[in-house]
Amino acid sequence: MYVVLTGCSPSLVRAAVMVSLVTVSLVRQSGFSSWHTLGVAALAILFFSPSALWSVSFQLSFSAVVGIFLFYRVNGKWAERSLPVRWFRNGVTLSLSAQLGCMPLVVYYFHTLSLSSVLFSPLYILLATCILYLALLALLAGKMVAPLLSFFIGLQHGLMRWVASVPLLASVDLSLSAFQVVLVYLSALFFVAVLRAEERCPYAPLVQDRPYRFLRLWPLWLAALLFAMFAVLLFRFF
Repeated sequence: MYVVLTGCSPSLVRAAVMVSLVTVSLVRQSGFSSWHTLGVAALAILFFSPSALWSVSFQLSFSAVVGIFLFYRVNGKWAERSLPVRWFRNGVTLSLSAQLGCMPLVVYYFHTLSLSSVLFSPLYILLATCILYLALLALLAGKMVAPLLSFFIGLQHGLMRWVASVPLLASVDLSLSAFQVVLVYLSALFFVAVLRAEERCPYAPLVQDRPYRFLRLWPLWLAALLFAMFAVLLFRFF
């Protein structure tokens, strides 16, 4: 109902399909694959609207989710018992993962990159969540909730204006061609693939001594070298 009321944008349809599939899987206790739910969401959208593939909303939404699937797992490597620290760390890691996924497209389409969004995205998400639930509650309570809803909306807009006014947090003007966007994604996917391969390296536990650490980490050194070569090639096209 929420997706229909808000216009059925590709990003909302993607989220609704994925949440629905996950919910059904949890109820049936059958398990689910995050990548499969993302693929089904993409097929569902493109089946009814093939032209959505070229929509900026479609591309940014799916690239952000892919970035979360690829990079957010790093968040589990640090154990933290403090709830506020864990909440902030999870928010920053989630925001950074999503931005790494859609950053090349953002630069390609909008020619700018925000340096503050990673740090302040957890606060934006928290305020947006409060606004969403208050807006739904306002449909039932009416004027009783309206002042509180207006307060949170003003607080969110005020925070955005303040962040935009800080010189050190301002956006950076950049430019990427379509070829450069593809090159960035290929290099990032290659780097992630090598990291995953190193984690599953069968001989890693056998070479823990310091003289043999280079042997154990050779895939990472190779990935770093190729990633640097891609970066040099990328900036030569500016």
